Amino acid sequence: MQNFSLFETVLKIAKDLGHELRSLGESNLEDGEASAGSTTFLTRLPGMRNWCRAAESTVIQDDLRDARVFAGFQRMSRVRGVLRRYQKICERAGEVWVFAQEDWRPTLPHARLVAIDDVELCREWFLLVESRRYMALLSGREIEGTDRNRARADRRFEAVSTFHPELVLTARESIEDWIASFL
Repeated sequence: MQNFSLFETVLKIAKDLGHELRSLGESNLEDGEASAGSTTFLTRLPGMRNWCRAAESTVIQDDLRDARVFAGFQRMSRVRGVLRRYQKICERAGEVWVFAQEDWRPTLPHARLVAIDDVELCREWFLLVESRRYMALLSGREIEGTDRNRARADRRFEAVSTFHPELVLTARESIEDWIASFL
């Protein structure tokens, strides 16, 4: 499996497209500012969780049957906390892909589970949703690595968030190209 970083890929795509990424600095992503455009920021676990919960809820509540969802959890065991929500997403979305190191195997009907190991993507937490009515992408890389002994509240991420359709679609194509390289 060749190395791949969605975070680095999104930054490169934005630059190649001439798409400006605003910097929010340290952000908790609760004030709605991140939804205004494409931004880069530093955040802790609650900020990442809040952003993902909002996007996941949109897939469920707006019944986005045509949605393509790509989610990275670092480790599959982290799906446990959102298992019911992802089961609902799998019932509604047209396509669901989950990427993580396989330390546990969740029951997610209709989802493609991709076990990853020893690639940059193992350090990343991401969610990409693409549908005709809604496009969103959050990609974050854990700053201090993935130390299992670090308190959850101390986990920090450098991240990029966008609702720009061209950036979301190009990022999705990059993920698919990477998947095609090892399938």
